[in-house]
Amino acid sequence: MDEDLKLYIPLGVKPEAELFTGFGKKQLFQALIGSLVMGGVAALVWLFTANVTTTVVLALAGIFGSVMMLSLIHI
Repeated sequence: MDEDLKLYIPLGVKPEAELFTGFGKKQLFQALIGSLVMGGVAALVWLFTANVTTTVVLALAGIFGSVMMLSLIHI
């Protein structure tokens, strides 16, 4: 029991395939769901306000926000 056991893990080993660094299939599915939800919110805003600028900004913010929140680069 006095021996030190060491475990060597090779660099670059990833638990799942990634589409790009820090973003795999699981994150892609979650980002699609988030983008669709925000697209629905943007469509509702457009129905009530008929403001194209606000609708486009909301839709793009939803896509951008979904991808950025799920990207694992910062971990």
